Amino acid sequence: MTKNLIIKVISSKATPEEEGAVLNWVNEDERNLQYFLELKELWILQHLPEEKVGVENMSKLGAIVEREGDRFKVRSYRRLLFSSAAIIVLLLALNITFLFTGSNKERMPEQEPRIALSEYPSEYKHTIYTNKGIKAFAELPDGTKVWLNSDTKITFPDLFLGSTREVTFSGEALFEVAKDSLRPMMIATNRNFEVKVLGTKFNLKSNDNDSEARVTLISGSVEVITKREVAGKIQQSSIVLSDQQSYIVSDKKPSTFVPVSDTVKQTAWKNGKLIFEATPLHEVIKQLERWHGVDFTVEDHAAYATKLTAEFEQESIVQIMEMLKFCSRIDYRMPDRRKVVICIK
Repeated sequence: MTKNLIIKVISSKATPEEEGAVLNWVNEDERNLQYFLELKELWILQHLPEEKVGVENMSKLGAIVEREGDRFKVRSYRRLLFSSAAIIVLLLALNITFLFTGSNKERMPEQEPRIALSEYPSEYKHTIYTNKGIKAFAELPDGTKVWLNSDTKITFPDLFLGSTREVTFSGEALFEVAKDSLRPMMIATNRNFEVKVLGTKFNLKSNDNDSEARVTLISGSVEVITKREVAGKIQQSSIVLSDQQSYIVSDKKPSTFVPVSDTVKQTAWKNGKLIFEATPLHEVIKQLERWHGVDFTVEDHAAYATKLTAEFEQESIVQIMEMLKFCSRIDYRMPDRRKVVICIK
């Protein structure tokens, strides 16, 4: 079956005989139906103004989908209704043209523009923010799974378009990126680096008030692209991480590779655990503020000499502070349930 003949049917220019041949071909295999649906969708996106997209234009397509059973109808027809009514406006706003060569599988990413998230109209972007003390899970439009730690923000579009999948990020999250070798995911952080991903599992930590950011690769591969200004010009460099490896981007030190002996520790937060290993008090405080949604005040700066090695799972902030008080010179008081004042005994 040729693409030109399918388009003739979609555009209502085919003879009854041609239409019957295409319908028979569509009914032969679900893959044929899927290709027809995607071609129909993209034809609509290119040719119909928003006000003309509705039941009338979808009636023949709806009849075809009905014959394929309820499960496929719900999945595909809803997607088409969403795309035809809403995404057409987005495509027009971005001024995108789709090119086809042979099969819909044969994409030509070199001819598709890279569309920065900032180019999407605001009504087609979503932001998820987890307050301090709150964690969340999100699934992005391409099927990528993201577990968000406390005090984390991620922004993504309704639909990934162009040659990349663009998101912006700050905080800490565990990503399981859906594989797409033709369209990498580009995660722009709140610092001077971004992460390029084709499909892998990794932990990304880039909090606003930390002096370091860390990318920890669990499986697959990721590319970390850093940018810095030298003599008024932006210089870009990139490195590729291997399994069980972290890359630390520091505000004050050169960026470095760190072998990861235990990735479980790097992602323990996802399972409700806090792990400290000779961690300076100022870092402990930042973690506890995010984890429990409290604010710390340190009255005696000598307390900052304290380092903590411990593992917490279900303990309350009071239980944690009691343990710190027991094994160090630190004392504390809580004027209210959201404030902790640290001093020296």
